[in-house]
Amino acid sequence: MMSNVWAFSRHELKQRFQNSSVITWGVADQVIISGSNFLLMLVVARSLDPALFGIFGIYYLVLMLMVSVQFGIISSPHNVIGQHLRGQNYRDFSRSVAHAQRLFTIIILILGLFTIIVAISNSLAQTKTLAMFFLTLTSYLAQDFYRRILHTERRQRDAAMVDILGFGGQALAVTLLWMLGILTSVLTVLLVMAALAGSSTWLGVVLTRASFAGKIEPRYMRQMWEMGRWLGGSSLIGWLSAQLPTFVGAWILGPGAVGVFRATETLMRPLGILLAVFDTILPIRFSHLLGENGRTKMEADFRRISAGYVILLLVICLFLLILGPALVSTLFGNGYAGHEWLPAGFGFMYLLMGANKLLGARVRALRKSAVLFSASLGGLFSATILVWPLVHSFGVYGMLICVLAVYFVSLASQLVFASEILETLG
Repeated sequence: MMSNVWAFSRHELKQRFQNSSVITWGVADQVIISGSNFLLMLVVARSLDPALFGIFGIYYLVLMLMVSVQFGIISSPHNVIGQHLRGQNYRDFSRSVAHAQRLFTIIILILGLFTIIVAISNSLAQTKTLAMFFLTLTSYLAQDFYRRILHTERRQRDAAMVDILGFGGQALAVTLLWMLGILTSVLTVLLVMAALAGSSTWLGVVLTRASFAGKIEPRYMRQMWEMGRWLGGSSLIGWLSAQLPTFVGAWILGPGAVGVFRATETLMRPLGILLAVFDTILPIRFSHLLGENGRTKMEADFRRISAGYVILLLVICLFLLILGPALVSTLFGNGYAGHEWLPAGFGFMYLLMGANKLLGARVRALRKSAVLFSASLGGLFSATILVWPLVHSFGVYGMLICVLAVYFVSLASQLVFASEILETLG
């Protein structure tokens, strides 16, 4: 009897150690990504004037949109469904998902070719930069796909190696070019990003090649689509809702306003570590807890993490209310005068963003992804109504107020729809 108890204890301790290791490496991975992106944006913001940085910011927004849509349609279903598959079934599923990712990339390349042809026919000055952007986008999509396969397999240490090469490499390369005084164009920045993302993709292929030793199964592609269509749709609509103020701001106020808005937001980039954990690690964790321990354990974990995040963000918002003006003038110089209170507003924005992602992680673990689509529609509706009068009346601050409204409406919608689903599930 004692030996059975001891065996159970050893198994439990081993499982807890493995879970702790996964979480530790997962957080470390997000530290690498967020820290590298923070350094990248900070260096580029200091290297380019606000107008050029605004153009780069728009390219970067579209890049993140496509990565987010791919994550919703393809990678997120793999993260959740893949937790319940083993052996050949998992390899068949991964091969099927990889086939879907290739189709997605081909569609992007066709759209890119069409866009470049239109740009050439109209003699646009940004044609070379546009072509480089689509090369960068292709590299980023491949890089993100392979790193998320590693997350599904709970190989966070390997994922961190991929991200050190890709994200860390591009941040260091951009910093070196800035120190040499040759980081003077958007084209150069995109070239560096494409090269390093391509290198990390190669490493991801090497690390995951055994995971795709299966065959393409239509039933697995259907499972992926049934879950991913809602997540992809919510990613697209959510992006449109949150970024609509940026595009309207560029139209009304000019690229310089976008540069100020995006450069100031970089102060909050370190919090992207937590948001990325919520997006990448928590759905997998919640799905695992749901399958192994039931919904009660999952809900307790969700409440504990949510309470900690809210307290942390409230403290950060208070800090930014006090020191935000000094941070803006110190980091960005006099060119950003008049926008000293933006950091505090971005603090509240990240509070709402994190709450949305926490709820989203729980909903995805329950495989009720239509909730996220419905919530994103609410955000888009509010953005469409508010964006023009707010930006026209309050300028850059109006852009921020509109984004805050989008995340608030989306959060309220998730709370309403998610509570109804949980009651249905009993």
